Amino acid sequence: MSNSSDANTYSPLAPAKAISKILIVDDSKTDTYVARKVAEELFDEVRSVSNVDEMFKELQTFRPDILTMD
Repeated sequence: MSNSSDANTYSPLAPAKAISKILIVDDSKTDTYVARKVAEELFDEVRSVSNVDEMFKELQTFRPDILTMD
């Protein structure tokens, strides 16, 4: 029988673990703009780069929870 005070019990009202940082990798300025606008509503920190070389440089100092690439 499940105990309601169990920390592993799922509750739709319980706060989820925060996913707060995203890195967007896209060579299209337009697509990057749109992705940033959406991401800024969902994440605390949004960064973007335009190619893989920039991505690796960014990842030296930034640890995103999510990384998107086209």
